[in-house]
Amino acid sequence: MKDLSQIPRINEPNVNGADMFIQVYLLADGKREPFFRFGGNNSDITRRHGNLLEEFLEEAGVEVKETFIDGNDDKYPAEKGENYILTGAGEAREYKRVDGKNARVKGEWTLSGKSGSYGKGPDQEHLEDFAPYLPDGIELTMEKAA
Repeated sequence: MKDLSQIPRINEPNVNGADMFIQVYLLADGKREPFFRFGGNNSDITRRHGNLLEEFLEEAGVEVKETFIDGNDDKYPAEKGENYILTGAGEAREYKRVDGKNARVKGEWTLSGKSGSYGKGPDQEHLEDFAPYLPDGIELTMEKAA
């Protein structure tokens, strides 16, 4: 695995206001370090959370030893490995509720949904752990139940 200081904590979201995401902890020196990845390619309808996790782990230099086959017969990294844990996945939308309606608000991303491959939605604990690493101009919140 690469030195954690060499791995960006978050990447750029999709400019169209909708994206998939994953929440991952990398495990190093007895600590869990939070990372967040937007999917960044909504034009590819075959792209899944497993693809995003695989790309992130490759970027981080993490060897994938455990895999699984999802319901579509696609092979992806397992949700837990020797040096990582996937704790959240779903959909991110650049909006918030204003007067009972969805309004696009630049930089304010609402996390919701659930990964079909991993059966996980957004993880509140990870969101709280990740807060100190959020760059200026990006806000992440979980969708509130109606």
